[in-house]
Amino acid sequence: MRTLLQHIDTLEKKERYTLARMLGFQDPKKTTTKDIASLMSSHVGLELIFSQCNPDELSILKLLSKNDVHFRDIEHNLHIPIYQIEKSAQLLASKSIVYILKNRQLLSNKLDKICLYNELRQTLNPCDTHTLYEYCNEIIKHITSNKSHIPNKPHLSENASSFLKLCIQRGCVVSVNYAISTLGIIKANSVLNELTINKCIRIFHSISTHFSGIIMVHPDYIQIKNESKNIHIHNHFMALIAMLKAYDCISSKGLFLTQEGNLRKSDVDNITKSLHSVSIQTPGKPLTTTQMTQLTLYLLSITNSLSVTTTNVNTTLKHLHKMLLHPHQLTQMIIHAAGKENNPLFPNPFPVSNDFIKNVLRTIKKYTNKTPDTYVLIYFLESLPEIFSDLLHQIDDYYEIVRLNVLTAINFLCIMGVIEIINNTIQLSDIGKIITQQDKKSTQISVRAIYINPDFSLVIPYHEIPSDISYILLAFTEITSTDVTIHAKISKIAILNAIKRGMNPETFISVLKEYAKNQLPQNIRFQLNEWIERTPSVIIKRGVILNSDKKEFIDELSHSLPKGAIVERISDNHILINESAIDTVIKFAQKKDVVMTIQLVKE
Repeated sequence: MRTLLQHIDTLEKKERYTLARMLGFQDPKKTTTKDIASLMSSHVGLELIFSQCNPDELSILKLLSKNDVHFRDIEHNLHIPIYQIEKSAQLLASKSIVYILKNRQLLSNKLDKICLYNELRQTLNPCDTHTLYEYCNEIIKHITSNKSHIPNKPHLSENASSFLKLCIQRGCVVSVNYAISTLGIIKANSVLNELTINKCIRIFHSISTHFSGIIMVHPDYIQIKNESKNIHIHNHFMALIAMLKAYDCISSKGLFLTQEGNLRKSDVDNITKSLHSVSIQTPGKPLTTTQMTQLTLYLLSITNSLSVTTTNVNTTLKHLHKMLLHPHQLTQMIIHAAGKENNPLFPNPFPVSNDFIKNVLRTIKKYTNKTPDTYVLIYFLESLPEIFSDLLHQIDDYYEIVRLNVLTAINFLCIMGVIEIINNTIQLSDIGKIITQQDKKSTQISVRAIYINPDFSLVIPYHEIPSDISYILLAFTEITSTDVTIHAKISKIAILNAIKRGMNPETFISVLKEYAKNQLPQNIRFQLNEWIERTPSVIIKRGVILNSDKKEFIDELSHSLPKGAIVERISDNHILINESAIDTVIKFAQKKDVVMTIQLVKE
């Protein structure tokens, strides 16, 4: 059996110098054969040499990780033609990874054997998907338990200790290449040897279309610090309320487009002025006014409540009518639609895929009361086996992607009130428990916590009452301030806006009666009735009026035109049709031998 050291001794100076340079030695002339062999048989050396192999070479190396193999066995297992095997074998030999034992008894090279240097085989630790899953699951079990004790913590050098901390910060799993790029070749080799000897890390190798050494921190050395912040964030249904207020503004004042096709600034400013704010997990502060406006427009967009014409944006909540008084259903609908980009005019302020949002929510449900960093780590580790074959060599970049997406998903779930943040730990809120079916729809105990003032103002301690109750109260009022309690005002415009959305004010009145500390003042009840009964309703619709002296023609036309062509039947002899349907109406009239006169006023 030929050793690697013996092989390197036989190399010509030029070949030995080339190998030394590949391994990162600055002065190959001063580098000994022993130095080259020692570094080459380390995890760092394997990374430097094996990462230069092509897919065919790596396929052969995967077979060689256990035993030396004949050409014919490679042909049988990998279905590679003999001439290609011979070529790959020669390339591997030129990199000083293997040697070839010739056997031409049958006048064929099929019995030639490829032999991996034993020093390399001893270091090589191939890992499959199942093994990786077990490693990852071991870490997840550790970080989701309440263990914090590190047994027999070894004394590490400063370099090793610092790199171990860095590995933990980056998901507890990093590539050997990351160690090389961070520390340099020589220091990386020393640090990895020290951490391996002290059993702080385990190193295995992914051999597929790419070669990658993977460093995994031993669970006993993983501690995730909870930088406890004295905060409590629970947004309840405040994002939904903001969406309704944005709808009110658009439906009343309009949202028009500029000639360039952008949203008119004055209209956007009107929306912004109508909104309150919500808080997010990172950094635990309210959204900016710009973010709030963008959020409400996005929510209206993904609920299909906005439609864009050449001149303006129309809005309707008719299709959400049954959900408007059931915020849990509306929130669930939004969670299922989140992450989708409907229109570039309404971009997602928290760009993350729907799968990420659902998976993060599932993770929070499974492992409750953990820090954001813990959820990042869990998601990262759970998804590693899925990328084993194709992306494991990009693990360092992948961790950053996961971290960004998980924190973005957490922020979105926090905004929607699905999760709440208590001192930097996350758990499902009352809303989240219902929409994930962890709790059934609340059998709520009435807590008389609302105070009604004679001046039509309300004091709402919204953390003391069910989230859906505070939603009803805020949907029918104007919010004047938000803090520990919400101050709101019953006003004519707020009541009528709610009615315009299709929300029954009797629901609001019954909630006031049930949850108020004091009785509903009689003057408020009388005023509410007066607003409801005496306020006229006006609707502006775009379309073209068609008038006929024959009611029968209007009847027939109403039943014959395709869906969307008719805006509204105005009277027996008048119908409002969509501008885009004029040609269809003309063709229909021609078939009926109708005398038609078109009178369209030019703008």
